[in-house]
Amino acid sequence: AKLFEEKNGSPPYEDQQLKNEHSAILAILSEVRLNLDDYPGALKVLDQYSSLYYSSWFAASRAWVLMKLGRLDEAIQVAKLGMLTGADPGRTLNILGILLSMKNKREESIQIFNQAILYENSRGERGQPATPLNNSGEVYREIFKEELAEASWQKAVRMPDGCEHILPSLNLEVLFIEQLRIKEAKKAID
Repeated sequence: AKLFEEKNGSPPYEDQQLKNEHSAILAILSEVRLNLDDYPGALKVLDQYSSLYYSSWFAASRAWVLMKLGRLDEAIQVAKLGMLTGADPGRTLNILGILLSMKNKREESIQIFNQAILYENSRGERGQPATPLNNSGEVYREIFKEELAEASWQKAVRMPDGCEHILPSLNLEVLFIEQLRIKEAKKAID
């Protein structure tokens, strides 16, 4: 970002191509910092981004970083506001469901995951319902509804998307081992 600004001057930019390039650089920089567990740095870049640009991915990304910083109430507000202002529904609903579960609002969390699943299914081949299905399964397990958890994970592994099916497969394997369903556990992990 510094090299870009040294070459092109400080933002805001009048030229649309410069705007596009600068916003992409900031988006990538925030993602890199997040992946390196530099949550304060990622948030700082997101703050800079939001002072200049908006994109549908922003609310979910900011909520995720805030969650990583332990600022759950603020993250929930960001996700809810994002839903009102045109954020990517799939990602934003998914993070909102995770956040609500972390705040012990599990029934509300499941309702949000169901909305995310419906949205992702409505997108046809481009949808990614396996991720919210996996997450809803985890919440069902937290509230001791193991049959519903198993059903969510079974459905998730049959979907052509999401988590490469690693998480729902591992969740099924653990559930089956606890239930002494060893053959099914082996099949899930295979």
